[in-house]
Amino acid sequence: MRKRFLFFFLLPVFAIAQTKEITLEDIYKKGTFRGEFVPSSFDASKKDPEIKPDDLLDESGKSIGQPDDIIYSKSNPNIVIIRKNIEQIYRHSSKATVYMYDMAAKKLTKLDNEKLMHPTLSPDGRRIAYVKNNNLVLYEIATKSARAITTDGKWNEVINGNCDWVYEEEFSFTQAYQWSPQGNYIAYYRFDESKVKEYQFTQFDNSYNKQYTYKYPKAGEANSVVDIHIYDIASNRDVKADFEQGDIYIPRIKWTQDDNSLVVFWMNRHQNELKLLLTNAKSGDSKPLYQEKNKYYIDINDDWQFTKDGKSYLFTSEKNGFNHIYMNSLDGKIQTQISKGNYEVTEINGVDEVNKRVFYTMAYPRPMDRNFL
Repeated sequence: MRKRFLFFFLLPVFAIAQTKEITLEDIYKKGTFRGEFVPSSFDASKKDPEIKPDDLLDESGKSIGQPDDIIYSKSNPNIVIIRKNIEQIYRHSSKATVYMYDMAAKKLTKLDNEKLMHPTLSPDGRRIAYVKNNNLVLYEIATKSARAITTDGKWNEVINGNCDWVYEEEFSFTQAYQWSPQGNYIAYYRFDESKVKEYQFTQFDNSYNKQYTYKYPKAGEANSVVDIHIYDIASNRDVKADFEQGDIYIPRIKWTQDDNSLVVFWMNRHQNELKLLLTNAKSGDSKPLYQEKNKYYIDINDDWQFTKDGKSYLFTSEKNGFNHIYMNSLDGKIQTQISKGNYEVTEINGVDEVNKRVFYTMAYPRPMDRNFL
């Protein structure tokens, strides 16, 4: 009787579900079935303030409408970066018309007439960095003036502050520059892709088709030559990070808690050897921090993080057969494995340094299961 009741109870649900077809837009574009993201945070941060489109007035006094993207920053809560008319480039990259909005003064300022990439506010809240036409640019908020950090950027030849196609696909990031913790330096990638072979394909539209050409290194062909530069904002001085060149990748750069110390991730092209190089921001000199070799492959992720006391760093590695969490001291004297067992750690969800706890998700007891610890 109970089974029969449940069957009749669920009939209306099935009838409703069958009245509307599930489309590809529902799955991939609209996010109809996407799970809600719950961030892990150990502070009492306030919610971002609401911005009304009626307050976003351009120079002519006309509203620019609903923003496509709003970028808030704790370093300067009154300054908000707004992106409009977003234009997709590749899988992860895009460019847009960028505005700066002063919420206290209710003043909207367009940063440039051209579309820009990767606008970010500095940690001290005084500047905005962005990429324009393959060059990295610094915008001073107080004076509303821009200065170019690089000037040699050129389509299909040199890229500054943005990834080439290979890095976007292989290592899943596009913003190729990072502010130092206090905002005194900007470390950025420079890709020389002048010797990378070009690939062409036809873009089809409703009128006339056109050929699209971009740098695409096939297996065994030449990749971009990558350099890491560190720009001193106060002195307007630029130094190059010291590391072994050749057929290599630099899959990540990350600042430590020290404003003068950048970590450069060095990897061979076979992607089975990884070195972390602790680099001095003033001189570009480096020394080894960590090294790992694998018979087959080393996966690059963003689990790497440096503790607030400036003494240690946390990361995940498969070096012992399963992906587990480790913590090493910056001086190399202490190496601790935090998680252990015949299971994979799939994500570090949060770190509570006050109570010395790490929260993570593991594939346990079965590989398809997910449990939070």
